Amino acid sequence: MTDDLTTRVDKLTRDIGELKDKRKDGWDKFQIIAALLIPASIAAVGFMVSKSLKEAEIASAKELASGQEAVARINARVGQANLVNSFMDALLTRIIHDAP
Repeated sequence: MTDDLTTRVDKLTRDIGELKDKRKDGWDKFQIIAALLIPASIAAVGFMVSKSLKEAEIASAKELASGQEAVARINARVGQANLVNSFMDALLTRIIHDAP
């Protein structure tokens, strides 16, 4: 029984020694690099999406402001036309009433 335990302990000791001596292979290096690149790529994609959404929001705000400016100009012209119309009505009613 002791020989069996001694043999098993020796085998485990050799296995541990082999694991310590084992160098990192390509797959281990790839896993380390991937673990670093995945968060960096997620951050980069998030930044690009955020930037494009901000640019789209700014473009939308500019378009909305331009539309509101056009509506304001049209409303100003309508107001001017109404003012001219009221003056014309007042002038025409005076001329009609003052006519002999």
